[in-house]
Amino acid sequence: MCTSTEAIAFMITYGFSAAVSTRVSNEVGDGNVDKAKNAVSVTLKLSVLVGVSFVLLLEFSNGLWANLGGSTVVGLWPGMICSLACQACSLLVITVRTKWSRIVESMQEEKANYIA
Repeated sequence: MCTSTEAIAFMITYGFSAAVSTRVSNEVGDGNVDKAKNAVSVTLKLSVLVGVSFVLLLEFSNGLWANLGGSTVVGLWPGMICSLACQACSLLVITVRTKWSRIVESMQEEKANYIA
């Protein structure tokens, strides 16, 4: 249970680190050092916020997290199914709420302004 909780906690920050490393490398390659510093700052703040909220959730749940889906062998599979369903729903909400047209427009503007 501890390993699973640790893996969940690190997956969020690992995603942030992968995203920021790509963003920073692109900004530094483009010569925008201030934008690279801003990306690192925002990611660091988000990581601290997620970490603090996760610690508070574990602290104030009083063992609820450990007993949620794994107190018996019977509860292990429903717990895993519920967690996968929550992950899928979260990714679906993120995908649906993303303004893809705005992303395409900004990429077309960047492509038009690209100097090679």
